Amino acid sequence: MIEALLGKAELVSAFRFRSGPELDSSPEMSICAMVSSRAKTRIDRSSKAGIAMTNFTPLQSLLGGALIGLSAVLLMALHGRIAGMTGILTGVIPPLSPEWRWRAAFLAGAVAAPLLYQAAGGHIALSVPMPTLALVGGGFLVGIGVHFGGGCPSGHGICGIARLSPRSMVAVATFMVAAFATVFIIRHVIGG
Repeated sequence: MIEALLGKAELVSAFRFRSGPELDSSPEMSICAMVSSRAKTRIDRSSKAGIAMTNFTPLQSLLGGALIGLSAVLLMALHGRIAGMTGILTGVIPPLSPEWRWRAAFLAGAVAAPLLYQAAGGHIALSVPMPTLALVGGGFLVGIGVHFGGGCPSGHGICGIARLSPRSMVAVATFMVAAFATVFIIRHVIGG
């Protein structure tokens, strides 16, 4: 069944993500046409399984999540601090926190890790389709949210939920609802 679907997905790809009467009208073909046309699914021809995917990176995701979790646990165990990036960053901006050294080391590791990954032959696909002004405005709004929310998404989402903090659970739910609403408004109301 999977091989048949993949063969049909290849056919859809050959039709440049179009669906219509010229294509087979089987249910499998309809699914492949929908996935290919809406999600721009590509076929990974390098693997023998031939899985249809869109940015499917299970190994990198698992490794990255494990390293983030490990760093959060070590920071809590060794320093008694929560791994919230904005709180850590605040401690290295003047006036310096008395604990600025570990904060600087943590931030240096966050910057060095992707550079080391690329130096080891890894590839990080990065695309920023937004104008610089929109990024600056978004960063400003996030900063306001961090101030009023009593922490950032990394602090609440990774550490707060792990500690079963009700405040963090409410904060993360609020972040998610705001993110969904923002994407909906930008993509469907404004048309971005």
